[in-house]
Amino acid sequence: MTPEGSTHVETVFTGTTSSFSRTASAKVAAADAVRQRVFAATPGANPEGQLKILDQAVLPSDHERMNTAESAAARTLQDHAALWSMSEIRAHEVVGTACDALVAGLDSPALRILAACTRAEADHDVPDLLPPALDELGLTFYPVGSIAGQEAAVRALAARMLAGELTPRELTFWIQQRFGHSVPFVEQLAALDDEYDILEYGDRTLAQVDAEVTAEARRLVEHPRALPGGA
Repeated sequence: MTPEGSTHVETVFTGTTSSFSRTASAKVAAADAVRQRVFAATPGANPEGQLKILDQAVLPSDHERMNTAESAAARTLQDHAALWSMSEIRAHEVVGTACDALVAGLDSPALRILAACTRAEADHDVPDLLPPALDELGLTFYPVGSIAGQEAAVRALAARMLAGELTPRELTFWIQQRFGHSVPFVEQLAALDDEYDILEYGDRTLAQVDAEVTAEARRLVEHPRALPGGA
C-alpha cells in the first residue's frame, strides 16, 4: 500500500542538508534564553558585561564551529556515498556533496577532483573517484550492493528520520519496498510498515506505531551491528 504523501519518498534522498546551521542556530537561541533568565533574575545588572561572559560560556568558538561544520559535511558525504552504493541517489548528487564538503573545510586531492566533475561526467567518474576521496578523509567506501552498504544506507535514512527529514511512515515504506521481509537487520521496520497498513482494523494508534519506528531507528543509528558477510 502506498502511504499518503509517499511521493516524498522518491525525492527526499536528493538533498544535501547540513546540520551545521541548525546546530549553530540552536546554540545561539540557547544563549539568548540564558541571557533573558539572568537579566530577569538580576535587576540592575550590567547587560553588556553579562553578555560578554555568557557568550564566552555558551556560544561555540570559531574552532568549534569549524569542527562542527567539517563533521557534519563528512557525515553527509559518508551517508550519500552509502545511498549512492544502493542506487538511491544519482552520481551528480555525490559530486554536489563533495563540493559542500570542500566549502565546509574538508580537503584532499581526490575530494577536489571529485568535486570538479561536471554533471555529464559524474556517472562515469564517480565510481573511480569516490573510493579514494573517502579513503583520504578516513571515511568508508561501501561496494555497490554490499551488505555493509545496505546497513549504512538504512542508518543514514534512519538518522534523517530522527532529524525530521522523513516521517516514520516514509522510512518503513522505503524499507518495505527495498527489502521486504528478507533482510534480518531491518525486519522490525518492515513489520512496522505492515502495522501502518492495518491501523484502521487494529487496536493500535498512529502515534504508537510512530513511536516504535522512532525507537527502532534510534537503535539502528546508535548501535550499528557488525553483520555477517561484511562488505
